Amino acid sequence: MGGKALSEATVSIIQAKRDPALKAIVQKRISLFYSQGADLSNDRPAHVRAGSSLSWLGDKLALVQDDANFLVFIDPDSLTVEAITLAAGEAGARQFDDLRGNKRFKLDLEACTTVPTPNGDLFLAFGSGSMAQREQILMVQASDPTTPTLKQASALYAQLRAYTSL
Repeated sequence: MGGKALSEATVSIIQAKRDPALKAIVQKRISLFYSQGADLSNDRPAHVRAGSSLSWLGDKLALVQDDANFLVFIDPDSLTVEAITLAAGEAGARQFDDLRGNKRFKLDLEACTTVPTPNGDLFLAFGSGSMAQREQILMVQASDPTTPTLKQASALYAQLRAYTSL
Protein backbone atom coordinates (compact mmCIF):
# COMPACT_ATOMS: atom_id res chain seq x y z
CA MET A 1 0.00 0.00 0.00
CA GLY A 2 3.09 2.21 0.15
CA GLY A 3 2.10 4.76 2.77
CA LYS A 4 -1.60 4.99 1.98
CA ALA A 5 -4.00 4.62 4.87
CA LEU A 6 -6.23 1.58 4.62
CA SER A 7 -9.22 3.81 3.94
CA GLU A 8 -7.43 5.32 0.91
CA ALA A 9 -6.24 2.03 -0.55
CA THR A 10 -7.99 0.19 -3.33
CA VAL A 11 -9.68 -2.76 -1.72
CA SER A 12 -10.89 -5.84 -3.54
CA ILE A 13 -13.65 -7.84 -1.93
CA ILE A 14 -13.20 -11.59 -2.16
CA GLN A 15 -16.26 -13.65 -1.35
CA ALA A 16 -15.53 -16.92 0.44
CA LYS A 17 -17.42 -19.89 -0.90
CA ARG A 18 -17.90 -23.32 0.57
CA ASP A 19 -16.38 -26.04 -1.58
CA PRO A 20 -17.95 -29.41 -0.72
CA ALA A 21 -15.08 -31.17 -2.50
CA LEU A 22 -12.64 -29.98 0.17
CA LYS A 23 -12.47 -31.72 3.51
CA ALA A 24 -10.14 -32.21 6.43
CA ILE A 25 -9.59 -35.65 7.87
CA VAL A 26 -8.13 -36.06 11.34
CA GLN A 27 -5.67 -38.89 10.93
CA LYS A 28 -4.20 -38.89 14.40
CA ARG A 29 -4.75 -37.15 17.72
CA ILE A 30 -1.88 -36.72 20.14
CA SER A 31 -1.41 -34.79 23.36
CA LEU A 32 1.27 -32.14 23.15
CA PHE A 33 3.69 -32.09 26.09
CA TYR A 34 6.54 -29.59 26.32
CA SER A 35 9.95 -31.24 26.09
CA GLN A 36 11.04 -28.87 28.89
CA GLY A 37 8.24 -30.15 31.15
CA ALA A 38 6.32 -27.99 33.57
CA ASP A 39 7.99 -24.91 35.05
CA LEU A 40 6.20 -23.38 38.01
CA SER A 41 8.58 -20.40 38.07
CA ASN A 42 7.29 -19.41 34.59
CA ASP A 43 3.74 -20.65 35.25
CA ARG A 44 4.15 -23.17 32.43
CA PRO A 45 2.13 -26.39 32.57
CA ALA A 46 3.57 -29.65 31.26
CA HIS A 47 1.24 -29.59 28.26
CA VAL A 48 -0.03 -27.28 25.54
CA ARG A 49 -3.38 -25.95 26.78
CA ALA A 50 -4.98 -24.81 23.54
CA GLY A 51 -4.37 -24.25 19.87
CA SER A 52 -5.85 -21.13 18.31
CA SER A 53 -3.81 -21.03 15.10
CA LEU A 54 -0.89 -22.68 13.31
CA SER A 55 1.66 -21.48 10.78
CA TRP A 56 4.94 -22.83 9.47
CA LEU A 57 8.08 -21.04 10.61
CA GLY A 58 11.03 -22.67 8.94
CA ASP A 59 10.71 -26.43 9.38
CA LYS A 60 8.54 -26.18 12.52
CA LEU A 61 4.88 -25.54 13.12
CA ALA A 62 4.34 -22.49 15.29
CA LEU A 63 1.20 -22.65 17.43
CA VAL A 64 -0.43 -19.85 19.42
CA GLN A 65 -2.68 -20.32 22.41
CA ASP A 66 -5.41 -17.93 23.47
CA ASP A 67 -5.21 -18.89 27.16
CA ALA A 68 -1.48 -19.26 27.81
CA ASN A 69 1.43 -16.89 27.16
CA PHE A 70 3.68 -19.41 25.44
CA LEU A 71 4.50 -19.73 21.77
CA VAL A 72 4.80 -23.38 20.79
CA PHE A 73 7.12 -24.88 18.19
CA ILE A 74 6.33 -28.40 17.02
CA ASP A 75 8.75 -30.53 15.04
CA PRO A 76 6.43 -32.50 12.71
CA ASP A 77 8.88 -35.39 12.34
CA SER A 78 9.78 -36.07 15.98
CA LEU A 79 6.70 -34.37 17.51
CA THR A 80 9.04 -32.57 19.89
CA VAL A 81 7.22 -29.62 21.44
CA GLU A 82 9.18 -26.57 22.60
CA ALA A 83 7.78 -23.64 24.58
CA ILE A 84 8.92 -20.06 24.06
CA THR A 85 7.99 -18.03 27.12
CA LEU A 86 6.09 -14.82 26.40
CA ALA A 87 5.53 -11.85 28.68
CA ALA A 88 3.78 -12.57 31.94
CA GLY A 89 0.40 -11.13 32.74
CA GLU A 90 -0.90 -9.82 36.06
CA ALA A 91 0.99 -11.24 39.08
CA GLY A 92 3.39 -13.18 36.82
CA ALA A 93 0.68 -15.45 35.42
CA ARG A 94 1.03 -17.04 31.99
CA GLN A 95 -2.02 -19.31 32.25
CA PHE A 96 -5.48 -17.75 32.21
CA ASP A 97 -8.88 -19.24 32.99
CA ASP A 98 -12.09 -18.90 34.98
CA LEU A 99 -10.77 -20.84 37.98
CA ARG A 100 -7.91 -18.38 38.38
CA GLY A 101 -10.22 -15.47 37.68
CA ASN A 102 -7.60 -13.82 35.49
CA LYS A 103 -8.90 -14.21 31.93
CA ARG A 104 -9.04 -10.44 31.46
CA PHE A 105 -5.20 -10.31 31.60
CA LYS A 106 -4.44 -12.80 28.80
CA LEU A 107 -2.88 -11.80 25.45
CA ASP A 108 -5.63 -13.77 23.69
CA LEU A 109 -3.61 -14.64 20.59
CA GLU A 110 -6.14 -15.90 18.06
CA ALA A 111 -4.64 -15.93 14.56
CA CYS A 112 -1.20 -16.21 12.99
CA THR A 113 0.60 -16.23 9.69
CA THR A 114 4.15 -16.24 8.35
CA VAL A 115 5.20 -13.67 5.77
CA PRO A 116 8.38 -13.41 3.70
CA THR A 117 10.52 -10.32 4.31
CA PRO A 118 13.93 -9.20 3.00
CA ASN A 119 15.35 -10.38 6.37
CA GLY A 120 13.75 -13.83 6.16
CA ASP A 121 10.38 -15.18 7.21
CA LEU A 122 8.48 -13.28 9.89
CA PHE A 123 5.86 -15.00 12.05
CA LEU A 124 2.98 -12.77 13.17
CA ALA A 125 0.36 -13.68 15.78
CA PHE A 126 -2.57 -11.36 16.37
CA GLY A 127 -4.43 -10.65 19.57
CA SER A 128 -8.22 -10.83 19.42
CA GLY A 129 -8.59 -7.04 19.71
CA SER A 130 -11.41 -7.45 22.23
CA MET A 131 -9.70 -4.97 24.60
CA ALA A 132 -6.69 -2.63 24.43
CA GLN A 133 -4.16 -5.13 25.81
CA ARG A 134 -5.28 -7.61 23.14
CA GLU A 135 -4.48 -5.19 20.33
CA GLN A 136 -0.96 -6.56 20.09
CA ILE A 137 1.00 -8.47 17.49
CA LEU A 138 3.59 -11.06 18.41
CA MET A 139 6.51 -10.99 15.96
CA VAL A 140 9.15 -13.70 15.60
CA GLN A 141 11.95 -13.72 13.02
CA ALA A 142 12.76 -17.16 11.63
CA SER A 143 16.45 -16.33 12.09
CA ASP A 144 15.94 -15.85 15.86
CA PRO A 145 12.80 -17.75 16.91
CA THR A 146 13.62 -17.67 20.62
CA THR A 147 13.36 -13.87 20.78
CA PRO A 148 9.72 -12.89 20.28
CA THR A 149 8.64 -9.25 20.29
CA LEU A 150 5.22 -7.91 21.23
CA LYS A 151 4.13 -4.72 19.48
CA GLN A 152 1.15 -2.62 20.42
CA ALA A 153 -0.98 -2.28 17.28
CA SER A 154 -3.95 -0.16 18.37
CA ALA A 155 -3.77 1.96 15.19
CA LEU A 156 -4.03 -1.17 13.01
CA TYR A 157 -6.97 -2.51 14.99
CA ALA A 158 -8.69 0.91 14.75
CA GLN A 159 -8.24 0.83 10.95
CA LEU A 160 -9.66 -2.69 10.81
CA ARG A 161 -12.68 -1.63 12.87
CA ALA A 162 -13.19 1.43 10.65
CA TYR A 163 -13.02 -0.72 7.53
CA THR A 164 -15.54 -3.28 8.78
CA SER A 165 -18.06 -0.54 9.52
CA LEU A 166 -18.04 0.75 5.89
